[in-house]
This record gives sequence, C-alpha cells and structure tokens, in this order.
Amino acid sequence: MNYRFLLIVCFATLGLAVAGWGKTGTNSGEGAWVAGAIHRLTEQSANYRSPSWSPDGLHIAFDANRHGKADIYVMGSDGSNPSRLIDHPAWAAFPSWSPDGRHIAFVSESDVSDSDDIYVIGSDGSNRRNLTNDSHWDYSPSWSPDGQHIAFVSRRGSHGKAEIYVIGSDGSNSRRLTDHPGQVGSPSWSPDGQHIAFDSERHGEAEIYVMGSDGSNPRRLTDDPGEDRSPSWSPDGQYIAFDSERDGKAEIYVMDIASYIGGEPTAVAETSWGQIKSLLSH
Repeated sequence: MNYRFLLIVCFATLGLAVAGWGKTGTNSGEGAWVAGAIHRLTEQSANYRSPSWSPDGLHIAFDANRHGKADIYVMGSDGSNPSRLIDHPAWAAFPSWSPDGRHIAFVSESDVSDSDDIYVIGSDGSNRRNLTNDSHWDYSPSWSPDGQHIAFVSRRGSHGKAEIYVIGSDGSNSRRLTDHPGQVGSPSWSPDGQHIAFDSERHGEAEIYVMGSDGSNPRRLTDDPGEDRSPSWSPDGQYIAFDSERDGKAEIYVMDIASYIGGEPTAVAETSWGQIKSLLSH
C-alpha cells in the first residue's frame, strides 16, 4: 500500500487521521470522497502536524507542541504509545522517515546560528546530528529512495529566495539543483530516484514541475491559474498527487505524468476508490 499517498488524501480531509480503505462514501451531495471509516489518532490539547509513515507502515512520526514547543514524536500507526523522540531545548518539526526506517530527518533551530537547519536522528532517538549549517533557512527534507541523499529547500542562494538543494545523508557534498527567480518548494523524489518533483512560482502561480535528480531538464507539468503545490509520487512512478485550488478551494488531485506529459488532473474528492486503486495498481 502507498502509505504516503493514503496519508495525503486523508489528512487533506481531516488533519491527522488514518482512513480504512475499501468503500466510497459521500459528502453531503458534493461528490464522492475516497475513504472508509476515518479514525482520529491523536486526542490531546496540542497541535499535531507533519505526519510521516515509517517504511514498514507500523509507526507514524509527527510534530506536536505538547510541551510548549514543537517536538518530534512517534506513535503506532493505530495511534498507540505516542512518545517524544527528541528532547532538546530547540524546537523540531517536519519529520521525514528514511527509506530503511533507521533515521528521521527533520527541521530545527540551528545550534550555532539564528536560522533553521536540517537534522537527522536515529528512529530510536539516538545520535541527533546537524546535517546542514547555514545562516539561511533550510527546510522540507526529502530522502532519496536509496537513502543516500536528502533534497531540501533553502534560502541560502545569492537571490535570497527558496531553491532546492541536495546533500549526502552524511552531510557531504551539498549542491544547488535549481536556479530561477521563481520560488520553489516541496521536493519529492521519484521511486526510481531519477527525478524530483517540486512546486514553483516561475510563471506567477505555483505549478508542479519535475526535473532530473541532478537538476537537469526541468519541465512544467501543470498550467492552471490555481495554486498547484506539494507533489507526491505514486509507488510505480507513473502518477503524481498534489494539492490545488484550481476549483476555488484546496483539493487533492492525481495526474498521469508518463513521458513528462501532464495528463488531465483528476480530483480525488470526485474519484471513486475503485478508480484510484486501478490507477495505483498499474
């Protein structure tokens, strides 16, 4: 099961929740929604954000401000046994689980400067280490499928705007992949590691782009007046899910990107589970 895609669909509807797939319901006559039973996993007087599934699907990492600042927590995929992974004076947020399940990348206040850096910690809470160290903000970490690299967004460039960078998972060989006046965000690796999807405001409104994992051959996949953001690949690499306001409010869409040709996006909120399952099983 594509846990990341499942999570995007469900969280866009209800926040931190998990859906039990298998049947299609309705939302008061506004079209079909893709979900079965929806269960709230957290129930505390705190804000819970940025869920990330472990590769084996047994745990979910997230950030929460249960102790006055954001910290990284891990709980069972059924919401059981939530525990704080990081106990550090600096806030920590936006966890991203490594493909082998052994590490979690996240964003935190720098230990040495007034900025935000990318950190990595063992999934058991051990060996917290600073991956980036720059006076500008670094955020949105995304692991390559082989776990050897992490793509992230940073404002360290000469223009002082957001660009996509990549760094070795050991902190070596940081390099910039994009260089364009338009802001970029939300890097997402293709399952084969050959491409990175991202959103960019190169032509005014945010659109979905894809480029080689070395930054080569950037191509625009969407072209709509609405904001298209936060791409996420399907496991087979043939589709990209993203959120968009093209119909006046934020919805989740799925797009066929075979041969870099953007197919007509389909709103998940108007697509049956059977259709989505068929798409993802190709």
